[in-house]
Amino acid sequence: MKVKLNNESINSFLDRMHLSKKKIYELKTNKKITGEFKDYDEVLNSIVDFNLDEELNYNPEEGNLDIIYEDDNYLAVNKKRGIIIHDESNSLANIVAHYYKEKNIKSWVRYPSRLDKDTTGVVIFPKNMIIASYMDYLFSNDLVDKIYVALAHNRFKDNSGKITYSISTDRHNNNKMVTTINGKKCKTNYKVIKNGEVSYLELRIKNGRTHQIRVHLEKIGHSILGDSIYGDGIGNLMLHCKKIEFNNIDGKKLTFEAKLDKDFETKLKEIGAI
Repeated sequence: MKVKLNNESINSFLDRMHLSKKKIYELKTNKKITGEFKDYDEVLNSIVDFNLDEELNYNPEEGNLDIIYEDDNYLAVNKKRGIIIHDESNSLANIVAHYYKEKNIKSWVRYPSRLDKDTTGVVIFPKNMIIASYMDYLFSNDLVDKIYVALAHNRFKDNSGKITYSISTDRHNNNKMVTTINGKKCKTNYKVIKNGEVSYLELRIKNGRTHQIRVHLEKIGHSILGDSIYGDGIGNLMLHCKKIEFNNIDGKKLTFEAKLDKDFETKLKEIGAI
């Protein structure tokens, strides 16, 4: 990873990336940081090279990747429905591992956020430990804009609103979440794009709890079409992570946007939303 430092020391940069003290120590003692500098506190205006090579941590498995963005630091893909993010096999992480192997990308497969098996849309894979640490910090501190679209049952009274119920695991079913007084706090903002018996929504979430959008919409009487846990389970789940935006390490905004699949577009045509 080559980084152009502008009036910044190596120590300051690594602190800003929120890399752990252990990882910083390993980089320094193993001489993985090279460039023209006297010490790690020297303020630089030059390129510094970080050798961050790692062995793959997932078994490579061939599969189709819908790549929507890639540079030296990020791989962003449009996840298809029916595939889980990570497992020992048959997961998106295994397919990304195969891609890394084919492209000689020497990195662990990392994912700072996840999507449910049947949710489609943007998934980001940081391509080295420094970017992964930075992304973990952004997601943990709600510094990432996550924009979803969904098709939900029933007409909405208001064209926009927010849902703030806390969420925790159902003590009777570990695969299901419920709203509780003492659960983890979270917020879902929604805007109705097309109102009707089936409504088309844009949603922005804070905190990103498991099944957050699905639980919140079911709680207010608008379960998502095709939701097998919180709704009728008829057809495919109509929930899509449309866009993710955040400020990159250089301060410039990065935007990753994923197109809807054919099933979602077909439903939109049926309700006259497109």
